Amino acid sequence: MKNRTSAMKESSACCESDCGHHNQNDASQEIFKGQTCGCGSTIHGLNIDFLYLDLSSCQRCLQTESTLEKSIARVKEMLESAGYKVILNKIHVDSIEKAKEYQFLSSPTIRMNGKDIISNLIESNCQDCGELCGNEIVCRDWVFEGVRYQDPPEPMILRAILKEIFQPSLKKQSEHYEVPQNLRKFFDKLTR
Repeated sequence: MKNRTSAMKESSACCESDCGHHNQNDASQEIFKGQTCGCGSTIHGLNIDFLYLDLSSCQRCLQTESTLEKSIARVKEMLESAGYKVILNKIHVDSIEKAKEYQFLSSPTIRMNGKDIISNLIESNCQDCGELCGNEIVCRDWVFEGVRYQDPPEPMILRAILKEIFQPSLKKQSEHYEVPQNLRKFFDKLTR
């Protein structure tokens, strides 16, 4: 399993047109919105980041990964036909340094082109992560249509993908970031 970046499209063709032009770059190269392929067709990029603490025992992280992959598979063909290249980045946040690098607030996190798919952070006790580090740890909950879930429902992810394509937000991560106390507790117990 690829840990850092997994390209959803493996074709060497530059775009979905029948121009015959082939991209000389590696298939897993990140494509950014508005880049042209050389034949005049525009390729749009949708970078999806999945940030997590643990995929060995945390059911929230495991379920979120599964639902995210299913959601991407469901819309992949449509997005590629519309000229979008979907890149899924799986980022294991396994240290305070990585938490700082990615401005990680809670596990699991899904970002579309650098923006968290939910703006309000809500957490609850995560027994799996607590058992992993020997401390009480809280992880992300997801609120969709007024219902609170421990892993995001597929329609929530699908709507986030479509929203990023049709109504992209300009909001990016904050300039100011401090590692949340909850994550400090998690990493502190793991490094002892």
